[in-house]
Amino acid sequence: MKDANWLNDLRVSYETRGLHESQLLPTPMQQFQSWLTEAIEAELPEPNAMVLATASSTAQPKTRTVLCKLVDERGFVFFSNTQSAKAEAMSQNPQVAISFLWLQLHRQVQIIGEVEQVSRVETEEYFATRARSSQIGAWASPQSETITSRDVIANRVNELEAEFKDVDQIPAPPFWGGYLVRPSSVEFWQGARSRLHDRLRFELADPGFMGRSVLNRADAWVVNRVAP
Repeated sequence: MKDANWLNDLRVSYETRGLHESQLLPTPMQQFQSWLTEAIEAELPEPNAMVLATASSTAQPKTRTVLCKLVDERGFVFFSNTQSAKAEAMSQNPQVAISFLWLQLHRQVQIIGEVEQVSRVETEEYFATRARSSQIGAWASPQSETITSRDVIANRVNELEAEFKDVDQIPAPPFWGGYLVRPSSVEFWQGARSRLHDRLRFELADPGFMGRSVLNRADAWVVNRVAP
């Protein structure tokens, strides 16, 4: 058996070239797209996986990993059951944080912002691109509810497969939709030698900019270096 303190011996030396202000693209969304592209090209597992942090009306925090399905000038979009625990938390408190971790590249991106639901049209358009089995799965799962066994879901899937047998395009459930995180702060972290990592943070020059089309303008943001 390993010593109780064996975790102390786990160390990785970051030999990456670091991150300088001159390397940043004009807006955080452009910079994020660049890093995401590099993560995809490096064939990292699920490079669009992100940790979503919420806090309820009683300030109870909770995190979970979800998949980002769209990144554009508005922010970051993911989809979920709208009756889930995270949906309830977001309805109580729209202030959220998300983070992307690409360990093999020694990179992390941390985003703070507000979340809102996307339009039903956008939800339906995305839902239509999902595999049929995933569409049925969205209908079958009473997400976050306690169930007696896995058979509850399996039986419901069988029922839905029969119900939708002759339906070419399964519609999105009314209790399923997309969420958009509009960023007010986006921090890019790059591992460096001697634990002197680089942290460059984009922040809105004016909080009133949030939710407006100026987010894709360089002059909407200020960049600060943060100590590691």
